[in-house]
Amino acid sequence: MPADRRRWHTLCLLRLLPHMSVGWAAPAGWLKYAKQREIGLGYGKAPLQFNHPSAISTLPSTGDLVITDSWNHRLQVVSPRGTSRLACGKFGVGKGQFWQPASVVANEKSVFIADTQNHRIQKLRADNFSTLRSVGSFGDGRGQMNMPK
Repeated sequence: MPADRRRWHTLCLLRLLPHMSVGWAAPAGWLKYAKQREIGLGYGKAPLQFNHPSAISTLPSTGDLVITDSWNHRLQVVSPRGTSRLACGKFGVGKGQFWQPASVVANEKSVFIADTQNHRIQKLRADNFSTLRSVGSFGDGRGQMNMPK
């Protein structure tokens, strides 16, 4: 397939910027308001501020970005226009708490988080981000993990 047509088969290219904000680039015409846009207000704990964002996934139903804000021990949900929709989670080992979440994958119904330092995977509801279940503990046995990413 010619290179100029291949770009139409890529919805969005996501990247982390050095100053800890999140940006995306999209094929021409995909986002009517910009070819490239930065999201975030730099380092910090406020909405749209990040401390080592490590992964991004898109909610298929809304197009919102789900971003793992690793060192703030939370997820941030950001609209395609760059506005904050939700920040969820805090440092801890309990239900809905995170310790350096590293990866995120979303589908229509669920959001899966690699909760790295808690050695587990958390499954959240995609519509309200409540915790459905958590799987894993530290170790190398069945159902155990060692810093999933």
